[in-house]
Amino acid sequence: MKNTNFRKPNIYKTNCPSCNETIHIDEFQVDEDEVIDCPECWTLLQIVSVQPFKVIEHFDENDFEWV
Repeated sequence: MKNTNFRKPNIYKTNCPSCNETIHIDEFQVDEDEVIDCPECWTLLQIVSVQPFKVIEHFDENDFEWV
């Protein structure tokens, strides 16, 4: 007997703020504050919202040298 308790994940879609490439990701792969990369320009993106799906460019102070 086939198990029918599984459902297909919702697919979220948004655009990269850096290159405007459309990013698709399923709901089981993302959490708020997670950092992903754009598949086109490799910009690091932070997920700020899942519903609606929204990302911003990730900023990490440790990536910069303070003079």
